[in-house]
Amino acid sequence: MTLIIADVGGTNTRMAMVPHDTKQMETVRHFDNAKYATFYDVLGEYLADAGDPKVRACSVAMAGPVLSGQGALTNRDWMISVEGLKSAAQCGRAVLINDLSALGYALGNLPEGGTDPIMTPETDAAKNGQSLVVGLGTGFNVCPVRVMPSGASCCLEVEAGHTELPRAVIAPLEAQIGNSVVAFPTVEDLFSGRGLGKLYDIVSGHEGSSGKDVVTAYRDEADPHARQVLTLYAQLLRRLCAELALQYMPRDGIYLAGSVARGVLSPEFLPHLTAPTGAQKRFGDPLGNMPMSLILEDAAALHGCIAAEEMLGG
Repeated sequence: MTLIIADVGGTNTRMAMVPHDTKQMETVRHFDNAKYATFYDVLGEYLADAGDPKVRACSVAMAGPVLSGQGALTNRDWMISVEGLKSAAQCGRAVLINDLSALGYALGNLPEGGTDPIMTPETDAAKNGQSLVVGLGTGFNVCPVRVMPSGASCCLEVEAGHTELPRAVIAPLEAQIGNSVVAFPTVEDLFSGRGLGKLYDIVSGHEGSSGKDVVTAYRDEADPHARQVLTLYAQLLRRLCAELALQYMPRDGIYLAGSVARGVLSPEFLPHLTAPTGAQKRFGDPLGNMPMSLILEDAAALHGCIAAEEMLGG
C-alpha cells in the first residue's frame, strides 16, 4: 500500500506517492489548478493514471489556513478536508496541514544540499530546540518549530503575514519612500511577491510590476532602480528577522523559504541581510548567534508531508 502526498498551491499542485516502508517519492507530477474544478479532481486523475493503487493514507499541504481538519486555499475557491481526502482516496487516514507547517516538518528531513547556510555563528551558541521557517512567496507567513524530547517536531500554525509591519521596518522604509509607506500596512503587504513589485513601482515610477519582474530587471537589464530596491529589501528583511528572532526565539535557526527569498538573496544582496543594522535591542543583536539558512529543495513541502504523516497520522 502507498502513501499519497501533495503540495497544493494557489496555481499548481505537486503530487507523488511513497511506497510502504520507504521515504522515496515516486511518480511525481505537476498539475495546473486552473484546469480542475476541485482538488479532488486532481487527486482522482492522479490515482487513475497510476492504476488506482491501494492507498493507506494521504498527507496534503495546502496554501491556506487549516482548522478542524478542513481548509480553504487562499488564492483559489477550493475546499479540502480530512474526510474528503479519505473518501476520494479510499484510505483509512489522512493528514491535512498548512504549507508552511509542511516546511516545518521538513526540517531535518531534507536531502543533502536541501538548505544553504547563509549566516553561521562564530561561536557555538546555546540551542533550545526551536526553529522558525519564514516563507516569502506569493504571501508571507512563518512556522515556529519545536523539537520535543521524543524527537518529534511540533509545528505551530500562525498568520504572521497579516500582522502590522513593525516600527523597526517602517522607519527606514519611510526614510526612503516617504508617505508612500502607507501602501504597506501589514507584513505581507511588503514581504511578498506583490510587495516587492509594489516597492519597485513606487521607486521607479512603473506600474503593475511583480516580484519576478524586479529580479529579472536587475539580472537581465542591470536596472538601477531594481538594484536599489533589492538592496533596501534585503536590509528591511534583516530588520524583520531580528523582530521575529525576539518573538519566537529560534535558537536552532531561521530558515528562509519561497520564491521571493530565493530571488532576493543573491550573492550581491546577501551581505545586506547578514550585516548588523546597528539598531541594537536590549539584549544585543537578536541575530548575532543565530544560524540562518535558505531552503533550496524544491520539493521541501512534500518531504514535510511524509514526516507529518509519520508524526500525526497515528
